[in-house]
Amino acid sequence: MKPDVITEAVRRRLVSSCSWRVVSLLFESPGPDRRSDLPGLLKELDDEPLRRAARAAAPIGDGEFQALFGPGGAVSPREVKYLPAEDPGRVLADLKGFYEAFKYQPRNRETFDHFSTEAGFLGFLQLKCAFALAEGEQEPAQLVEKALEEFARSHFAPFAQAFSARLLQIPEHPYLDLARLIQRQSGRVGIT
Repeated sequence: MKPDVITEAVRRRLVSSCSWRVVSLLFESPGPDRRSDLPGLLKELDDEPLRRAARAAAPIGDGEFQALFGPGGAVSPREVKYLPAEDPGRVLADLKGFYEAFKYQPRNRETFDHFSTEAGFLGFLQLKCAFALAEGEQEPAQLVEKALEEFARSHFAPFAQAFSARLLQIPEHPYLDLARLIQRQSGRVGIT
């Protein structure tokens, strides 16, 4: 991508991609990617509330993370847990279809329906859209935009609402501000 093709639309997509990558990192099990990628990403954020919330959640260790989000933890980070009337296999197959259609291969070790994986997919799609726009490829950009909207509508928005509402019920933890941001932004494909 050449600097002269970074239009305002491309810039917005890049900022949104960065924001979703930050959210994705914070909700995956603490590991080397968080330690190596997060500091640089936080420098790129122009969203001060997200930066503050990320800095509050970033230092959480594996024990506290597992108590909050691990198996048997206080809050499940899996979409299928919030859809009791849905067939979990169908939900996972639909997610896999989205990911395969765009060649998304998450770097985390989480499941397809994990909050981290889905937030990462939003960031990935925002990045794909930014590149298509920067290359002047309107049709591929529109295809990605349509997929973003469909994914947010059919999976991420309802999941993020339920997940963040549950997280907000837990008293005092490092993810409270992040949960509030997600609650407010979950219906949009851009977090900022």
